[in-house]
Amino acid sequence: MDSISVKDLNKYWKENMGERLELYLNTSGDWYGTYDGNKVKVLVMVLTSGDIRTAYWGNDDFGLTRDEKFSMDLYCQRMLELVQFKKEGTVITQEYLLSLGFVVF
Repeated sequence: MDSISVKDLNKYWKENMGERLELYLNTSGDWYGTYDGNKVKVLVMVLTSGDIRTAYWGNDDFGLTRDEKFSMDLYCQRMLELVQFKKEGTVITQEYLLSLGFVVF
């Protein structure tokens, strides 16, 4: 992946996903409640430890998270994956996320 600045990434995110750095993706399965239209909230954040946390949440207190060692390329990759999921209407399942190393939070 080509190197990209945080400023460019934020601009890209805002142009494609809106002002907030969270989005809602289609889901199936029991998330102990979902958001409007059977969706989960997705957040990508940089923790104070320096790790990247990607988190998928139902509308209660059930979620799946994955922490990874920070690099700008990885951070950009995670954000761009979400943009692609949103554009394609990808249906996110718990089984899929667990297969990628996500854990119940």
